[in-house]
This record gives sequence, C-alpha cells and structure tokens, in this order.
Amino acid sequence: MGGQNAKPITSVSSAGPFRLVYFDVEAAGEKVRLAFCLAGIPFEDKRVKFEEWETLKPKTKYGQLPILQVGDEELYQSTAMLKYVALAAPESGLYPLSDPVKCVRIDEMMGLIADFQNLWAPCFYVAMYPERLGHAGAVDKAVIEKMRTAFVENEMPKFMDFFSKAIGSSFVCGDTPTIADCVLFPQLRYFTRGVADFVPPTCLEPYPLITAYIDRVLSLEPIKKWYDDNAKM
Repeated sequence: MGGQNAKPITSVSSAGPFRLVYFDVEAAGEKVRLAFCLAGIPFEDKRVKFEEWETLKPKTKYGQLPILQVGDEELYQSTAMLKYVALAAPESGLYPLSDPVKCVRIDEMMGLIADFQNLWAPCFYVAMYPERLGHAGAVDKAVIEKMRTAFVENEMPKFMDFFSKAIGSSFVCGDTPTIADCVLFPQLRYFTRGVADFVPPTCLEPYPLITAYIDRVLSLEPIKKWYDDNAKM
C-alpha cells in the first residue's frame, strides 16, 4: 500500500498504472470496475480475501475498501474514484466536464441512486451486522423478511418509476453510458441475482423499462466481456 512518502498525482491523463483493491464481491467496488471497462482503461483487479482484511485494515487510510492505487498514490471513496476514472478518459463521455449541465444531471441521478441504496441498507445490514441497527444479537428471520418485503413493496416501485422516467429507452443521463450507469446498473442487477433472502429475483419484472435497461447495459461489449471473463474465474 502507499504511505506518507507517496508521490502526488499531478496529471490524470498520464496517471497509472491502476490497481483497484477490494473484496471478491461486487458491492462498492463493482461500479469502479465497470467505469474502467467503459473507459477502456486497463487495471489490476486485486481481490482481497476476507481473512486477509484484519491484517490489511490498519494499513488503510480510513479502515475501509475499496482503494484505488494510481502509481504510488492511493485514492479512497468510490464516487471520487468514478470521477477520477472518467477524467482519465475524457473521450469516454462518462463524466463530460465540457458539458456542465450534463455533469449536474449525472450528480443528481447519483444522489437519487444513493437515496435508493440508503433505504435498502438497513434491510441488508439487519441480517449481516444487526448490531449496527441496535440489535444485541442475531435477528429473527421473520423480522428480516418483513423489512425486505416492505422495501420491495413500498420503496422499490417509487424508485423504479423515477429511474424508468430518467432512462426511457437509453441510459440514465442520455444516449451513452455515464458514471451514473456504473452506479445504478450493479445495484439493479443485485436484486435480480437471488442473493438476498426474501427478495425474489423476479422483483424487477413489473418494470419493463428497467429490465430492458439491464439487458441494454449487459449488451455493451466492454460490460459483456467483463462478466463473461469473470464467469470463468
């Protein structure tokens, strides 16, 4: 890992090599991986095993992952990483500084996606880390089921309507992908994978614009290659 003597980054366009350090899951690291893919920037995808984390954690700046290593420098916070990757490949249009209005729209949508993720977070953490929600021990499965079912029934329709109106027949902020898509797509895909108890993988089927969007992103050659290659790992 980098340290106090790390050299500062002086030029985004000439920076590198890039190394993303995260656990062997999608979660917070996936949006950065997808940004690299869409930007056409090679990067090392360093997967940290959970049993390695206890040793690694004290060496990190904030005690968390992901970390983006750029040469001898370290960057933290996935949203900052997304913008950095986009700036490293301005021709990608992932965050077009030449169009400030579009950048504001991208930031607006990423804020909306964060609202959606924040509403889901207690439903997720109640099973894995109940103490974060004030529970002294493991939570009864009936409580988890009630929380997650309520989210799917009450919160998901509202946000799927917001996202559907923004996406239409294209992407989150226009005819080409941006970093907002790098954030939204893996979150939506998560709900279709059947990895969350009491959340049926069919939960997005009532929203045809959303399911069409997922298929559209998956059909992008860099994204298709990414998931094809990782399916073989």
